[in-house]
Amino acid sequence: MPGDVRLAYVHEPLNSHSFTHSLLNLVGWDSAHSQRLETWAPISGGTDGLVGARNEQVRSFLKSRAEWLFWIDTDMGFAPDSLDRLLEVADPQTRPIVGGLCFAMRDLVHDGMGGRKNVPVPTIYDWDSSGPEFAARRNYQREAVVQCSATGSAFLVVHRSVYERIADVFLPKGQAWYDKIPLVPDTIERGRTETSEDLSFCMRAAAVGAPTFVHTGVKTTHLKNVWLGEDRYLMETWPEPATDPVAVIVPVLSRPKNVPVPTVYDWDSSGPGVAACRNYQREADVKCSATGSAFLVVHRSV
Repeated sequence: MPGDVRLAYVHEPLNSHSFTHSLLNLVGWDSAHSQRLETWAPISGGTDGLVGARNEQVRSFLKSRAEWLFWIDTDMGFAPDSLDRLLEVADPQTRPIVGGLCFAMRDLVHDGMGGRKNVPVPTIYDWDSSGPEFAARRNYQREAVVQCSATGSAFLVVHRSVYERIADVFLPKGQAWYDKIPLVPDTIERGRTETSEDLSFCMRAAAVGAPTFVHTGVKTTHLKNVWLGEDRYLMETWPEPATDPVAVIVPVLSRPKNVPVPTVYDWDSSGPGVAACRNYQREADVKCSATGSAFLVVHRSV
C-alpha cells in the first residue's frame, strides 16, 4: 500500500557514508517501484539519549496514518530493495516484527594494549534461561525467515499494532516502548545492569503476543571500529596454497569486503608494486622491501 511506511532513524552529528549511500538508493528505489514510504523521520538523541529518541519516534508514528515503522541505524549499509523484501514477508498478525540480517561486535577480552579482542555475532537472539540472558544464534538458517526471541533495531520493520498493544499494557505501569528493562541480580553481578533498549522492546512485544522474526536473506553491513593485530590476521587470513589439485567453493559477494593484511611488503616486479607478504616468518626479524609507519623506529642517518 503506498505511503504506509514511516522511515525513522536516530542520527549523530556525522553519519557513515554507507548509510547515506544506501538510504539515497533505497528512497530512489521506493520512489520508482512500490512507493511505500510516507516520510523520513530523523531525530537526534538529545538529552534523553537513544531511549528517549526511540520513544519519541513511536509517539509521533502513532499519530500518523502509516502502518509500519521502519528503523535504520546510521552506521548501516543495505541494498536498495531491502524494505520491499522485508515487507514481502511481514504480516500485521503473524509477523508484525521483521528485521534484516545484522551483526554486532561482541567484546571478548582485553588485548593487553588498551584495546579489546572482539568477534562479529548475528543479532538473532534466543533467550537463555540458564543465564538468564539473550544468546546470539551463531548457527542460523541462511536465506530464510526465522523466528527468534529478540533482535536489534538497526534494520527493522514494526507494525503499529505492536506499539499500540504495548502502550495499552505498559504505559499505565510507567514503562514506554524502549525503556530499558533491569536485569536480574545474577546478570548484574557480571557487569551489566540493564537490557539494551531494542531488546527491551522485543521483550515487551513478546509479552503482548507479538513475535519477532529475522529475514536472513536481507543482508546488511555494520560499520564498527576494531583493533587489528596478528591474532585477527591469523583468524581471517588465507591458508597455505594447496600442493595437490583440490575442489574448492569460491564465495562471491555483491560488494567489496575488507580483510586484514600484514604491512610486511615485498617488491612485485610483475605489478609493478609492493605486495603484502602473507606468509611471513613469525617471532623473527625479517627483511622486506617496505613497511608502514604506524609503529616504526628510524635512525637519524636515514
